[in-house]
Amino acid sequence: VYCGHHLYVQSRGCRLLHEAVQALSQLVQFRASIRASTAPFEHACVQAFKTNLELHLADDSPECSFRTRFTLARGLRISSPLQNDPVLALKDWRQLQRVCAQAGPQSTLSCWSELKTTWRRIWSKRGRSKASMEACLERMDSRWRELHGQVKSKLDGQVSELLFS
Repeated sequence: VYCGHHLYVQSRGCRLLHEAVQALSQLVQFRASIRASTAPFEHACVQAFKTNLELHLADDSPECSFRTRFTLARGLRISSPLQNDPVLALKDWRQLQRVCAQAGPQSTLSCWSELKTTWRRIWSKRGRSKASMEACLERMDSRWRELHGQVKSKLDGQVSELLFS
């Protein structure tokens, strides 16, 4: 369930339909609490967790996992690992959010580089192997170069039209 500001929450361990329905109801309540709050997003998430999801951890309800996901362009997405701890998930969110908030037309390449560094640091703390991270980064870099080339080509074409029209 999308909570806002690129943060997602999902349930784990639903084996039966009624469990999935119960979990979805809890997640929707969680999102509604965040959206109804007047507190800053991060504080609203912590409060929503304490008032909505923490109550269900004592019973047999499915557990929740959190992740940050930024879709930069079609086919290019940066995600944090799933975290069971909302505090750790919000730490990942804060790191990626900070880098993405700095992005602008003039800083695209440096932002991409910093975003990859931040992504690598988050995933390595989670225990992802270096080989796995590098393979994933190579796929993302390939897609980034393709998209960057398309945008550059389109802009060069528009400039040419303006100059030679």
